Amino acid sequence: MPNRRILYRVLMFGAAVVLYSAVGMVLAAFGVDKPSVPQAGLHSAEIGTAAPTAVGSPGIGDTRKIKGWDASELRGDDGEVVACMIRAHYTMGGVNGRSIATFLVASRSKGLSMLLKDSALDLPGGAGASINATLKFDGKPFTGFSAEVEGHDEIAILPEHGMALAAALDDGVQARFDALKVETLNFPVVAGVVPWLRTCTRRWGISFEPDAKG
Repeated sequence: MPNRRILYRVLMFGAAVVLYSAVGMVLAAFGVDKPSVPQAGLHSAEIGTAAPTAVGSPGIGDTRKIKGWDASELRGDDGEVVACMIRAHYTMGGVNGRSIATFLVASRSKGLSMLLKDSALDLPGGAGASINATLKFDGKPFTGFSAEVEGHDEIAILPEHGMALAAALDDGVQARFDALKVETLNFPVVAGVVPWLRTCTRRWGISFEPDAKG
């Protein structure tokens, strides 16, 4: 019996960590403030072989699995779909470790963008602060993007052309995001992610281009 109680508490703690990660990223992406938990600064992570965790966040409808990623259609107060979002969550180091998430979001206001979240980050400068970074897909540099602080532990990657980012990711790639003195993160984007986004955006008339206005 004691062992079962311990296992239950461990599982509940892990679920809470992942749920906070998912809800925090979605709220930040749409400009809603949330409580922050300051963490340490410089980190490097390799999550290509990490086991993804299953999660469904409150307030996000139509969640389904696309090759292990959680895909959702986000609706506004009027019930209209305002964004198509697909995301992967990882935990590293057990229940006392880090929660990492990678998001691809196509919204009416921003077009296609990428969000990276690492619970171990504590980024300076506040939302909108510029981050000097490089991005590679399968070892090939991807240019024509900017990176900025989205939240205290969240980084937004904003391409000049959303269609170019979609094309670079289309068949599935190994991505490497490198920001000096901030974060080095290696993560996979599996085949099937961008095709789902294409289907969702076509269904609801959302553009991949960042200058699209809803």
